[in-house]
Amino acid sequence: MSKRRFPFRLGSTSYVVPGDLVENAHALRHVVDDIELVLFDTGRLCNYPTPGEVRALARIAAEHDLTFSLHLPTHLALVHHQAAVRREAVGEAVALLRRCAALPLSAVVVHLDGGAATPGTAAWQAWAYEALAALRAVAPAPICVENVERYACEAFTPVVETCGVAYCLDVGHVWKQGGDPLALLRRMWPRVRVMHVHAAPPEGDHAPLDKADAHALRRLVRRVLRHGWRGVFTLEVYEDDFWVSRDVLARMVAQIRAEDLMEEEA
Repeated sequence: MSKRRFPFRLGSTSYVVPGDLVENAHALRHVVDDIELVLFDTGRLCNYPTPGEVRALARIAAEHDLTFSLHLPTHLALVHHQAAVRREAVGEAVALLRRCAALPLSAVVVHLDGGAATPGTAAWQAWAYEALAALRAVAPAPICVENVERYACEAFTPVVETCGVAYCLDVGHVWKQGGDPLALLRRMWPRVRVMHVHAAPPEGDHAPLDKADAHALRRLVRRVLRHGWRGVFTLEVYEDDFWVSRDVLARMVAQIRAEDLMEEEA
């Protein structure tokens, strides 16, 4: 299946085939429009790209009309209640953004949880404003705040709208909470640049789309198509689950388009 089969930019994670960031980009260059670079540093394992890897990724992107959504490491406590922890986290994030400045980035995805403050509280908002201002000063692409499973998506709205940043709407997290992503999208469309889409069964997370509620997924895809959204639709699953999810999405898009055509001709 070639690229450009969808009106939006189809995205994958950087862990679909065995190998590093560059090997995944090479393997997926003809398949997707965007790759989510999922960065991590566990203390024992770290996948931060080297200068050579950044050059290789940039070369693959230039040759194949590819962009990257940079997911900052989730261990970075950007809104921690301790100022020293926040400063260290922001410093590490800024260094990563500078390291990746040569890449064609579609978005910089951040989590704003961690520490003792609850998203939406006054203290949390103040620390979030501070962190986002520092990141925006150096980010080569829009900052996108992702809703996380532990908190309602609306908790992040004041910061997103006040700071002028964007949303990364994790649809799977909304489904996991029993929410309706379409209700959120009615208010959020102008600021949603990225969607993370995956099934979220009661036990587990980031499952392939054949495990999703078919009706809920269909409603989402139909709304995205009819809205004419042109953002990054990332299948946030890993390894072979990506291929399964891509096929589910392709069949669903084809069915919806066929139904819409029949309605127009009726």
